[in-house]
Amino acid sequence: MTYGADAWTLNKELTGNIEAFEIQCYRRSMKVSYTEHVTNETILERVKRGRGLLASVKSHKLKHFGHTARHISLAKDIMLGPMQ
Repeated sequence: MTYGADAWTLNKELTGNIEAFEIQCYRRSMKVSYTEHVTNETILERVKRGRGLLASVKSHKLKHFGHTARHISLAKDIMLGPMQ
């Protein structure tokens, strides 16, 4: 799921899609249908996990930025904005 996440642009729509996908994966793994009217909070309690996929994507993005900022000075200047 997170392949190439370091290049994604996170906006409200994509953030919502990531969270929905995470819940959908939990529902499928537990074989809980949407027609059973089980809330997302109940699903998270059953799997004994919080929402972690979005945090993982953000972590990948930060690691990629750190890697890029350390090794490529032109890209660092472009991303941080100290161009003259």
